[in-house]
Amino acid sequence: MGKNSKLQKKVFFVSGKSYFKMAKIGRNDPCPCGSGKKYKKCCLEKGEIQKEVNAFVEQMLDNFEKRANAKWRGSFLENPIRRNFASLYLQCKYISEKFNKTILLDNKPNEKEHWIIYRKSTLIKKLIWNPTYKNVKGKKIFLQWGKHKEGITPEEYIDLIIDTFSSIFEYYVSLLRKRKLFDTLKLAQSLGLNHLTSKIDNIDSLKELYDKLSEEVKKEYGSQEIKSLFNMKAYKVKCASSHNDYSFKRDKNGSFSISLEGGRDSINFTGLLQMSNDIMAELNGLITIPYLFRKGVLPAK
Repeated sequence: MGKNSKLQKKVFFVSGKSYFKMAKIGRNDPCPCGSGKKYKKCCLEKGEIQKEVNAFVEQMLDNFEKRANAKWRGSFLENPIRRNFASLYLQCKYISEKFNKTILLDNKPNEKEHWIIYRKSTLIKKLIWNPTYKNVKGKKIFLQWGKHKEGITPEEYIDLIIDTFSSIFEYYVSLLRKRKLFDTLKLAQSLGLNHLTSKIDNIDSLKELYDKLSEEVKKEYGSQEIKSLFNMKAYKVKCASSHNDYSFKRDKNGSFSISLEGGRDSINFTGLLQMSNDIMAELNGLITIPYLFRKGVLPAK
């Protein structure tokens, strides 16, 4: 029986034989998941929260498609948007319910920013997705990817991808760091991370702050889908780009594997594409969802 089932088994005896029957669980009955909590404070509440999250994500997709006059459902961004919007929604919900709402800053979403993000994400996908190439004077020259038809070498190709991703992530971190979305100082204090207040803009401090937030939200709502807003792997790619500390090799399947930080870490194109899609979705969420919570103009549940 599933964890979120509203039914539990009760045993009764007839002529020495035991039988099971299904009975509805009362709100004040022990939760059948075995947590020891009342049903209304455990799986019933989680089920209602999940419905709330699902309704929010659907309405946000409707809003984005209407504004962009484009179909996001069925596109390469749909799954990352669903996953990351749900995660960010619960983090903003937790901040609003547990702490002072002013932690969420009152920055109205900018339509121009949405379009910049969307265009960059589309470029990343076109860059990585099955480019064609040929040998010219002993060198492999890439002929096209997406609608781009300039001929470049593999070295230039990898540089272009890493630089493009790096610029996207740099903008993403600037939102987390420069207090355009959250008052990071108040958030750190509210989460009991007073040792971070003097160095809150430091990368390691930002990571600790957002890791702690995601950890607390998981405890509160019992969802394992919550993830930290700070992606360390993406940060490593950005650092490798800044220091020109990366190399590449072709895989057997014709794709590339990129070594970072002198070979201490690596990422393939599939991983880079998935990570860039996640960053794109998070960016779209970050410049919209905190504002909706602060202004109290969330879509109807």
